[in-house]
Amino acid sequence: MAKPERFRSPERDLQTDIQRIAPLRAEIAKALAGIEREREGLTRRLEEARLRAASLLGNEDGIYYEREPADEQMLVEAEAQMKQAEARLRQLAVQQGMLAGWLDDIDQGDDSGMAGQHALGLAQMRDTPARRFFQFASWRRR
Repeated sequence: MAKPERFRSPERDLQTDIQRIAPLRAEIAKALAGIEREREGLTRRLEEARLRAASLLGNEDGIYYEREPADEQMLVEAEAQMKQAEARLRQLAVQQGMLAGWLDDIDQGDDSGMAGQHALGLAQMRDTPARRFFQFASWRRR
């Protein structure tokens, strides 16, 4: 009589799943740190740009009509750049929320002892994240 097939123990499966998911978790954490650095730098530069634009605007009556064309052009360019920075901050917030949600999902899976099952189902979680990637302007199909 043949011996029954042997399969790995649930403990070994869990260990394998955690080892498989650990690099993914580390990359998500690294991406979140990068988003935070970009957000902090962009926020700082945006505030500095607002202060410079305010100084160009002036606060005297009638200065709008007396503004030099070069100053007016600088204000127009500054406004366009600030709008672009604000849009990027919104994109970063969406990315950060999505990735933080994934990280939470992975961590919750670790706590429940089902890291592999939970994290491997990542593609089915969070309102189909593969499609949500395309919400980011730099990743949109053109």
